[in-house]
Amino acid sequence: MGERVTFVDTATHSVETSQGRVINYDICVLATGSNAGFPRYCTPERAAGIDGIFVYRNIADLDKLLAYAERDGVKGGRAVVIGGGLLGLEAAKAGEQSHRPCH
Repeated sequence: MGERVTFVDTATHSVETSQGRVINYDICVLATGSNAGFPRYCTPERAAGIDGIFVYRNIADLDKLLAYAERDGVKGGRAVVIGGGLLGLEAAKAGEQSHRPCH
């Protein structure tokens, strides 16, 4: 927490942080606020075709994320939340409360 994500590698399911850490994930939540947007390196079209990346803006987004989190091979895995606003903090808290490592 408190680090900026500088790169999302969807092929390896990992993110790189401003402190040079590489964190692997099973679920990546882009919680960029009420006017959710994607970083330059991950367009909405690209993200839509990749399993495990979600923009979290509303209940429908949350339902998709929760359904994915219950899939075999994902359940109990690690999550990474990109965004430190209210929605990002709520997503990280929910991940921790469900005993899912969350970065």
